[in-house]
Parts: sequence; C-alpha cells; structure tokens
Amino acid sequence: MKHITLFFTIICYTVINVFAQVDPNRSLINQRVLSQRVNFNVIENSRDSLRRTATVNSFNLRPTELKASAKIGDKVEKIDITNVSILKDTLKMDRVQMLPELYIAKESATGNELKYIIIFVDTTPLQYESRNNEFRGMIRFLPIESNYVNQQLSIKYLAVPDTIYLSFNQISLPIVISQINYPPIDMSITASNPLDSLSVKIFTSVNPFGYPTYLLVEPAIVLSSNRYTIQGLGVQTMPFYVSLKGVTSYKPIPIALISSLGEIDSSRITLKDNSPVKAVLRSESLGKIDIAITQNHYPSNSLSVNAVFPWLFFVLAIIGGLIGGIAQNLIDKKKVTIGLIIGSSLIGLIAAGVYLGLGINLLQITFEDRSYNELLVLAIGLVAGFGGISLAKIVKGKT
Repeated sequence: MKHITLFFTIICYTVINVFAQVDPNRSLINQRVLSQRVNFNVIENSRDSLRRTATVNSFNLRPTELKASAKIGDKVEKIDITNVSILKDTLKMDRVQMLPELYIAKESATGNELKYIIIFVDTTPLQYESRNNEFRGMIRFLPIESNYVNQQLSIKYLAVPDTIYLSFNQISLPIVISQINYPPIDMSITASNPLDSLSVKIFTSVNPFGYPTYLLVEPAIVLSSNRYTIQGLGVQTMPFYVSLKGVTSYKPIPIALISSLGEIDSSRITLKDNSPVKAVLRSESLGKIDIAITQNHYPSNSLSVNAVFPWLFFVLAIIGGLIGGIAQNLIDKKKVTIGLIIGSSLIGLIAAGVYLGLGINLLQITFEDRSYNELLVLAIGLVAGFGGISLAKIVKGKT
C-alpha cells in the first residue's frame, strides 16, 4: 500500500512540475514572419547608415552598430491579447494593433541587445468637447519587447532613442521612444469637424509613406450660439442653433429643447438633411439660463447664457422719450417742465417695454424686425415721447 501511495505521489508531482515549467516567454510576432529574410536599416556608431539582409529571428547588432529597424509586414496588424494579462491590464483593451516593424536597440544600463515592437490602441472614439468646440480622442502606444515575459513588465531605457510620427489633419506629432515596456505613451487627437471617422497615419524611418489607420467618431448633438449674454426681464431675444456633428447622414431626429429660464420659440424641432436648426430664446428674469435637449440616442452639450439687468435698454428708452417730449414741446412753443421730463421719459420706457417684451404696439407703427437692438429702442422712445401727449389724450378719450 505504501508503494502504491508513493507511486501516485511521484506521478502527481511529475504532472504538476511539467505544467509549471511551461515557458513563460511569448512572442507577439507571427512565427512565420520570424523566418523571413528582410532588409534592416542599421545605424552605426559613426551615425552612418547601412542596410543588411537577414532573417527576423537571427539578426543581431554588431559591436559598432547602435540600432536597427526593419519592415516585417505591409500593413498594421490586429492582434488579440485576451490571454496576455499584463498587456490587457496596461492597455485596458482585448485587441490591439501592431506596427509591422521590428526594432533592435541597446539597453543604456547594460549594453544588452533589445528587440521590441510598437503596439497601439485607440482607447476612445473621437468625442465632442463643447469647451473647445472640437472632437477629441486618444491613441495609446506601447513599445514592448517582442519576446516578453507574462509578468510585471520592467522598464528598460534605450541607449539611443527612436522617433516615429503621428499625423492627422496636416498636424504631425513626434513620439520619442526612449524606454520600452512601460509606461504607455498617450497621444491626444483633435479635429474640428470629422465625419464618421478620422484618417490617421503613423510615419517611421522605415516607412516614410506611413501606415494608415482610422479613429471612429461618436456623433453628438451640438447647441451653439455667437452670444452668451442677453438682457434680461424679457427685453431681448437670442438665436441659437442645434446641429448633429460627426456623421455624414442620418434619419430625422426629433428633439425637445428645454431652458431653466426664459422661453424658446420652437421647443420641439427635427434635425434632418445635415442642416442646423435655428431656435430663439427670449430672456426671463435675471441670472444664468441653461438650455439643453431631451433625447437618449446621442451625447449633447448644454448652452449657458447669462441674463443681465437691461441698463442700456432703460437708458435708451428714457433718453428717447425725453428727447421726443422736449422736441414736441419746442415745436408747440411750450415751456419745458419737470412734469414733462418725467412724463416723456416714462412714456418712452413704457412704449419700448411693452413692444419688445410683450409684442404690444402702442405707436401704431409697424416694424419689420421686433428683435432687440439699441437703435430700435431709442426710436420707439423718440416716437412715443414726441407723440406722448396725443397718445395720452387718445387713451383718455377711449376710457
């Protein structure tokens, strides 16, 4: 019985030991590629460059050589890192993309040869930022040893840094690689008005024509206006616009507009035909007015407008009424009195206020545009002040 127990113990130990000794080394380069012969661009100590041909897995730097790089494919390759926990945790993604290039360099501390590749991932689609009125996304790059160990990555510094370039919208950003394995390099991507996707290219010394890739765009409903201050108390109106950005075509989208203060002339609109829709806000009270939309399909921003006390409106209406009243009295060759000054000022203020605030025209004069402007306020005050006495008599006679 003891012999049987010992036999099973030996068998179990052997099985466990076999699985424990599985080689933890992995290669992100396809095994078929490792045996291919490719051209290596080599930089020597004298900074001269030369070209050598060798298989991917057999190339090594000579003592007089600083670094080398080779193109090992024609296009960016997608790779699955689901089972590579350290990479998955670092990049926060299951699938990444790899530049089809192999880099050979020397470690600055030891002089040992390092072989590494560059993998990258677009962590988020381009999303609209209302603060800067642009779409923003990010590409995360990670230079990593081609034969890595599936455990904590150790930072290794290169004796001679390398540089690649990220290009989009006529912008070229350098990415300096001075260390590998960690940390990843985050590059911010911005675009003012991308549609559906944004074309991005990665340029290297091996491929000056660049490797194309694309970033998806997350469409957003955008509220916009040229003004962010409005005269309050219902005196002024302000146009603003609603549009869907980041997409070329879409079905009609019904939208409800809401505001914390004030009144929107068309609170229900429909976006269609890639055209912005105009809406008009009339002020109410004083303070901050927030405009937003109610729908669940697309992200959107809100629009904030500050309703201020309409000092200019009051001043212009009173001055207009005062000038009009004095002009009327001078024509009639009457004496200017305190009562006339107060009465004409009030009549100008009342006429301008009820017209612009309530739409009631006391002057029986038609204006093509009822929207607020300084000249209109002054003109209403002038006309009301000039005909104020006659207007008062008409109103009195009717009552």
